[in-house]
Amino acid sequence: FERAARLGRGCADDCARAWHALGSVRLRQRRWDDALEAFERGLAGSPRSSPLLLGAGLARASLQQHEPARELFRRAVAEEPRHGRAWRAWGVMEARLGEVEQARRVYSDGLRSCRGHAPLWQAAARLEKEAGEADRARRMLRAGLRDCSAGERVEGAGGGGGGGGDDGLLLSWAALELGEGRLAQAQQLLERARAAGGGGGGRTHQLQAVLLARQGLGADARAALREGLRAAPGHAPLHTLLGSMLDADNDVEGARAAFREALRLHPGDGRTFHAWARLEARLLNWEGLRLLNEQAQQAFPPSRGGAVGGVSFPDDVVV
Repeated sequence: FERAARLGRGCADDCARAWHALGSVRLRQRRWDDALEAFERGLAGSPRSSPLLLGAGLARASLQQHEPARELFRRAVAEEPRHGRAWRAWGVMEARLGEVEQARRVYSDGLRSCRGHAPLWQAAARLEKEAGEADRARRMLRAGLRDCSAGERVEGAGGGGGGGGDDGLLLSWAALELGEGRLAQAQQLLERARAAGGGGGGRTHQLQAVLLARQGLGADARAALREGLRAAPGHAPLHTLLGSMLDADNDVEGARAAFREALRLHPGDGRTFHAWARLEARLLNWEGLRLLNEQAQQAFPPSRGGAVGGVSFPDDVVV
């Protein structure tokens, strides 16, 4: 990608695409400084590129440079108001900084511009769920289903698609009801998601397994997980959930193998590290914890500027 960017100096569009691709790879590698450098080099030739502005904003937020990130997100949506991914990234940053009202404003403004962007509705509903406003979250999901079913799906700028669709919204709603202990409603929503085309995805099987476990049907829950892994072997959360269930059954080696596979698929998944660390701590396996900590440090490297962590974003925002 770097060679392509340099060779494309005579064509601003090709050059911008190459720097954007390189920056995206570096974001996924959690190389925040290097990602920012790639996006900024692209912006030098294409300063109004919404995808490059989004990428630079993601890198700045990950480096804990929140005010510059806000300005980059603001510029990205000003250049392309229907860039749903940029609105979502901005809202996610505000939410994870505890700025709930600001996140609400961002999502509200974004949804006025791109009402058919299902992941933006999901993010807005998640904000309300995490703020303890379950009824508001339900209203968001219901409105998203209405607008996204009306044929108004929106593609984000530069290939940042709306995605998610009816099945994604229904699965988010099912997860909400699971969290609220409304198991019958969650089952109905899972059935609707399957009917809408979401039956083969890893998240459907994940939620079904959790639902069965909540009902005390452990064997059925594990069967649902294994069915999900046959259908979607690359879905890391399924492996993490399987590891937790095997840990609860005292199948230590099986749990470790499941956590190991989850981290192979998603090396930066903090939930898997936490679940695996709980297992090793329960066993008083200090050497195992030390090795796991070393692996986590490799997955979450500090930036050259010394910042560790910063705001993390869902994988489908990092493009």
